[in-house]
Amino acid sequence: MERSQGLTKLKTFHYKEHFNEQVNTLLKHLYPQAEVKKTHIKFVSGKFKGLSCLITQGSLYPNMSEEFKERFPRFKRNGYQSFEELVNTGVQWTGSSGSGYIYPLDRSKWDDSPLGMEQKAAFFVVVMQVCLTWMIKQND
Repeated sequence: MERSQGLTKLKTFHYKEHFNEQVNTLLKHLYPQAEVKKTHIKFVSGKFKGLSCLITQGSLYPNMSEEFKERFPRFKRNGYQSFEELVNTGVQWTGSSGSGYIYPLDRSKWDDSPLGMEQKAAFFVVVMQVCLTWMIKQND
C-alpha cells in the first residue's frame, strides 16, 4: 500500500459496522481492564489511566483527564506531534480541554470489504497504541 502524503477526503465505507465490531473486539482483547463501549475505550487503571479514546472510521479522538494532565504537564498546553515515519499519522491536542485529534493519513486506503475493514481496524488500534504510548512517555 502506498502512503498518502496528506490528509485525504474521507471515503464512505459500506462495511463500517464490521469495522466497529473489529475495533471493539480488538480493544476488549488487548485491554481487558479498560472500559470498552463500542469503539470507545476508557483506561481506569494502569499506565494509561486517565486517557480515553474514541476510534471512528476516519480519525481517533483521545481525551486526557485532569489527573492525566497533572501527571504529564506537557498536555496542559496545546501541541502537535508527527508519527509520519512510523504510522503516517499526526496528533494534535488542546491543553485546556484535554481533547485530541489523531488523523491517520492512510485512513481511506482500505478495501471496502469485511477483510479491508478488519485490516483498517487493526491499523487504527496500532495507531492508537503508538500515540498513547508516546503520550505516557512524555515528561517536562
